[in-house]
Amino acid sequence: MAQLIINNLDPPLLEKLKIRAANHQRTLEEELEAILREVIEAEQATKMKAFSDQAAQMRQSLSGRVHTDSADLVREDRER
Repeated sequence: MAQLIINNLDPPLLEKLKIRAANHQRTLEEELEAILREVIEAEQATKMKAFSDQAAQMRQSLSGRVHTDSADLVREDRER
């Protein structure tokens, strides 16, 4: 696994991280990895939610319209 070095970490923050790790019965390294994983997963979930909402909005704005079959459009393009 890769290593990550954090220089000049504020001592009170380090102490809080150690306490948090102890509360979760993890090493400091395991706790930091868990925090990073949670942040990344939450960010990805937020992006997926935004994408899903945008897709739903597009579907709603296009509902009720008559759409041409894409196979017909490809066929027309090939015949040119």
